[in-house]
Amino acid sequence: MAHLISGRSVPGRHWSFDPDVRWPVINTTDTRRRLPMANRPAWTDEGLLSISGYRVGQTHGVSERRRRMMLNYIFLHDDLSDVPDFGYAVQWGEAGTDTRLQKLANCLAAFARNALRKNHCGYRRAIREWRDDLAYLKETFYDRWADFPWPQAEVPDGWVPPGRCPKAR
Repeated sequence: MAHLISGRSVPGRHWSFDPDVRWPVINTTDTRRRLPMANRPAWTDEGLLSISGYRVGQTHGVSERRRRMMLNYIFLHDDLSDVPDFGYAVQWGEAGTDTRLQKLANCLAAFARNALRKNHCGYRRAIREWRDDLAYLKETFYDRWADFPWPQAEVPDGWVPPGRCPKAR
């Protein structure tokens, strides 16, 4: 399998990382395996990120640090061997590849765009956190190695749904 070539990655190929860099991670596979079989939702309905414990927003969101550690693990290490839907797992590609990074980025951008379309102030924090995590992936991984069109969240800075949000205190 080809590795990093001339500072850029080859689509669908593994990247070569400095072995001395220890990316902070949370093993999301363990989170998924702790779910009782009867309570496991359909992968295509719930999604890998959600089932892995990734959450944004005010109500059920996790800290920025925890989200980033989950994203690092899913991108760099998660072999998805516990995903029972083989076709779904294949869509995510192998860990450490452009395919995996692109799938992560596309998901986060789509979450933000879909929430924006709902035009409700309850999504402001979630949209900001999705955008922040998308920027994190871009700065941490994409800008260093990847070479595919980066998705846009299409959420203007300072966006507020018209006439629906109470003034911030």
